[in-house]
Amino acid sequence: EKDEPKRVHKRWSVFEGVSRNLTLPKGRHFSLAAAGGYESELVEREHGPETEQSPTVYAQNTFDTPVANRGLFTHHLELFYDLKDTNDFRVNWNVGLNMQLTPHFGMGPSFQVRYDNKPVSQIQTTDTMAVFGFTFK
Repeated sequence: EKDEPKRVHKRWSVFEGVSRNLTLPKGRHFSLAAAGGYESELVEREHGPETEQSPTVYAQNTFDTPVANRGLFTHHLELFYDLKDTNDFRVNWNVGLNMQLTPHFGMGPSFQVRYDNKPVSQIQTTDTMAVFGFTFK
């Protein structure tokens, strides 16, 4: 049963940490965050639902840079790492391009990968998405 995937109904997270945001030359931005906290999950067991709580580390990295006259390239990476079960972690990665068409309207594609090494039962470990979105300011 150790390798059985979890059946998670709900997940709550509480984190506290630090973040550093840097403005780099040529309009580039870089941020790095690290936090510690707890994740609580309502998990389905043989005898019914049960709440599990575990200490978790969270890390995040974001980078964006201007492209051409009105474009913005973005890169975002998140890591959730369970300290109680060191084989349990999730990674979210997103890379995208936003083109500002007017001062208040933009659009562009992004590509997202979400990896969970212990996913909810009968769910794949990796989700990938190609997204085309619109932004309004």
